[in-house]
Amino acid sequence: MGVIYNITVTGTNGTTGTGGSPGGQGYWGNNATAGVCGGKNNASCTTAPTSATNGGTGGNGTSGSPGSDGSCPASLTFLVGTVSGAFNALVTGGNGGAGGNGGNGGAGGNGGAGITVVGCCQSQYGASMPAGKTGTAGNGANGGAGGNGASIGTAILVLYDEIVGSPTYSLDATTFGQAGAGGAGGNAGGAGGSPGSPGATGKNTPAGQGPTMTMRPNNG
Repeated sequence: MGVIYNITVTGTNGTTGTGGSPGGQGYWGNNATAGVCGGKNNASCTTAPTSATNGGTGGNGTSGSPGSDGSCPASLTFLVGTVSGAFNALVTGGNGGAGGNGGNGGAGGNGGAGITVVGCCQSQYGASMPAGKTGTAGNGANGGAGGNGASIGTAILVLYDEIVGSPTYSLDATTFGQAGAGGAGGNAGGAGGSPGSPGATGKNTPAGQGPTMTMRPNNG
């Protein structure tokens, strides 16, 4: 049988950060042109062929935003009647929110298409114009930092009417004030891009600053 808690305090968890936006794909390169023949018997290269251009660089992702910090009531008072046996309190929540994930980098733009050069221009420019290269991919962005656990725990005051026997007391705060995880870094958009870094993990509620419980007789 699990622990039965006489009182439970639930803090507010921080919210998860907003994920970053992905980068857009780079612009597409211009296609090559074949050239134009003209003059007598269309034997002259009157318009030179042009090379294809390379695709543009993909956009970088944007960073995730940090998670928010957890919180909890500064103090709470509970009125109880007779205390006997085991008196158990649970304080939970108050955890930091996770950081938002970084946005992915955008893909590089496609290079322009190559083409076969018209016959009259091949002696000057070769048989073909090559395709353009794919643009460099964009970089992934960094993840947001995780939020911190609540800066201080709740001070619990329990006012009782009477104590029977020799009761035991416990305060369980093992799930309270946990640090939020950092968001994942965004992926590179492809070749040439770099992935983002994960966000930093938040901080737990500082040692010695967690919840406390005080028992006192209710004298009025």
